[in-house]
Amino acid sequence: MTSPPKDAAEWALKFLAELRKMPIVSHACEAAGISPSKAYSHRKKANWFAEAWDEALEEGIDHLEQAAWQAAQDGDRQLLMFLLKALRPSKYRENRRTRSDDTIEIVLTRVPARPDETLD
Repeated sequence: MTSPPKDAAEWALKFLAELRKMPIVSHACEAAGISPSKAYSHRKKANWFAEAWDEALEEGIDHLEQAAWQAAQDGDRQLLMFLLKALRPSKYRENRRTRSDDTIEIVLTRVPARPDETLD
């Protein structure tokens, strides 16, 4: 990531810090005291901000993924699947295929209950 320019708005840095803590744009906007439209507009105009936004969001999702795994170990498997499907769909989504006879086939991927569990 490139560094923000010296004249970068204070709200932008606050927004990014909050996005790292909680990967929810509306929450980061509220914490930074700006509207979502202002954040998205700045994202379009400033490459450094767009790059930093993406990195902050990924970091926040990484933390959430760790918390979801902990929740799963504590027994909350429904929360685990909800969060992982929503935030990492390429990894945890249900794969739906439409067959030639117009039926839908759903292929579920089993997620291990513990990080050290192997899937057979």
